[in-house]
Amino acid sequence: EYGGNRCKCQISSNSKHAEQIRETSVITWDKLLMTQKGNIETVDMLLRDLYSCNLPFSEKVFIGIGDFHQATLVISRNGKMVMILKLIKLSLIWNTFEIYDLQKPV
Repeated sequence: EYGGNRCKCQISSNSKHAEQIRETSVITWDKLLMTQKGNIETVDMLLRDLYSCNLPFSEKVFIGIGDFHQATLVISRNGKMVMILKLIKLSLIWNTFEIYDLQKPV
């Protein structure tokens, strides 16, 4: 359980996928700011479980890429546009990120 939400991932700790994750040294996630918080929390919990470590992302290098100026996700509900309140910035894990501004386009 993370932040009152139940996050599940169906990768067992002795599977081929788990071994590939353990061999990974850096995780990158494009459009991170547009991600629902449950997705990133699930990845965090998976890494914590695979490494038996209670630190964010089990201390893996995690690079999230995103643009704070992009439009917020919205959904149509009964003809009304509603902002999704499950964005990554509302996650408990958000405060563990260090934010860096890109000064020059790559």
